[in-house]
Amino acid sequence: MAHVFRCDPTNVGDWHSPPFRYFPLKSSRIIDVSDDKINLGSHKFIIVGGGGLGRDGFNANLDVIRQNKEYTSIAWGVGTNTFTDKKAVLKQDQKFQMTDKYFEGFDEVGTREFLPSRKFRYVPCASCMSHLFHKYRDRRPNKTIGFYSHKRVPLLNKYHLGIFKGRREPVITKHIKNASMEDNNGKNLEAKLEFLSDHEYIVSNTFHGVYWATLLNRKVISMPFKADAFYFKYPPVFGNEKFDDELFDKARNYPDSLDDCRINNIDFYKYLIDKYGDF
Repeated sequence: MAHVFRCDPTNVGDWHSPPFRYFPLKSSRIIDVSDDKINLGSHKFIIVGGGGLGRDGFNANLDVIRQNKEYTSIAWGVGTNTFTDKKAVLKQDQKFQMTDKYFEGFDEVGTREFLPSRKFRYVPCASCMSHLFHKYRDRRPNKTIGFYSHKRVPLLNKYHLGIFKGRREPVITKHIKNASMEDNNGKNLEAKLEFLSDHEYIVSNTFHGVYWATLLNRKVISMPFKADAFYFKYPPVFGNEKFDDELFDKARNYPDSLDDCRINNIDFYKYLIDKYGDF
């Protein structure tokens, strides 16, 4: 069995997304989806995921997987990125066309986007299976606001929080005055979950920042720069240039989100075992 994902130890979300970290899957080989020339070798099963692998930059390698019928191809907890703008905050009322083209032709597909009209099965990122979520979910937050940003797309700049509006003082001064800062750099999942659980509110522009904070039962404000951010089953509040107290008033907890995401992953695993046997 081969496992294909974005094998990046400097991105904690990518690093902890693949299901082999949580399920007893046979692992004979790990392949980085970003390799220039992907070499799949000889395997009975290829498991792709998780992470936002459905994008043009990875499509050539995904095409190699789609076209090879010598093995069973399984996409697990994969995301699709149809639009990215690192210099803006995308708005919820924008129309983003989701596409199935990246994973059409796979034998089994479970996508992390919750889109009932989509033909693929909903299987959220397998990282929810980490035992660390139970350790940190029940902690009481000791701080109010935490900013969790992508390592290459900082939240606190003139694009992402609208802080330059012709005023001498940033419009979000009162929110960031006592806020904590963290990003998704590295592979220490526990350190990231500890940070997220420390705060009552999390403001994030990363998929896993929003996802993990939600699973930890925190109130989340999303400042997305990728279109897939709008397809969470348990949606955050979406901010853009308007970043004020109203966002915090609207943010809510989802106490059942962790159990639900884990059940969806366990059910998908059982489905695969029932269909393909011990793999």
